[in-house]
Amino acid sequence: MLYFFWIVYLSLGVGIFLVQKRLIFFPPPRNTLLYYHWKHSEFFIHNNNVKLQAWRITNVTSKKDDSILYFGGNAEDAVYSLEMGQDYAVKNVFFINLRGYGESSGSPSQQGFYSDCLAVYDYITSHFEINPDNLILMGRSLGAAVAIYANSQRKAKALVAITPFDRIYCLVPKLLRYFFPIKLLLRNTFDNIKFIRQVNNPILIIAASDDEVIPLARTKHLIERSNQKIRLEIIPQANHQSILEKTATYSIINNFIGMGE
Repeated sequence: MLYFFWIVYLSLGVGIFLVQKRLIFFPPPRNTLLYYHWKHSEFFIHNNNVKLQAWRITNVTSKKDDSILYFGGNAEDAVYSLEMGQDYAVKNVFFINLRGYGESSGSPSQQGFYSDCLAVYDYITSHFEINPDNLILMGRSLGAAVAIYANSQRKAKALVAITPFDRIYCLVPKLLRYFFPIKLLLRNTFDNIKFIRQVNNPILIIAASDDEVIPLARTKHLIERSNQKIRLEIIPQANHQSILEKTATYSIINNFIGMGE
């Protein structure tokens, strides 16, 4: 009986280890019609053997020189966010599909995402002549983890993290953490606490009051452990998805960006 228990236990542990990417990354189906609609704004960035799909949305009426580099969530194709580009009071908004998402090649992973975001940063600051002092790094959910990492390694005007978490480990159900050595099994840890401590510019964190994916407690724990002075804004009557549909979200971001003038 004990032998059978250990066989089952080890099998489940191996299963968790092997399928964890499927539990973290959820690339949505490609929308070729929408890609075609935004073809005029599309460009590609090469990171070694990986081709990354990107868009540049320009606000010709903006009097600011600021730009935003945006990273989406784990189930988000950036093409669905392009219309939001005009809602920000900046000159440019760059949207990126990291590896494995949209028309970007490769397979999603933490190290791959970290490599991609730096390659994207280096490309847009060089190719589009974007001054890092005018660049806001922004991400939502898993994309917030990418933005935090990028800002720990590269200079920026500010960091905006929408619905961020502290560590992936803390989002794993307590029952699994109790029975399995999850910390040892995780290959994609996304330790935001570690990297947000290395950020040296203003930070804005926006959370949803009714987030069903990233509990507010996890966002607050990130702030508490960050050793940083962080501005926290909680959007009322918003969940993990609807937070980007709230006018207040954009007003807060634009106000935050403007405070740095």
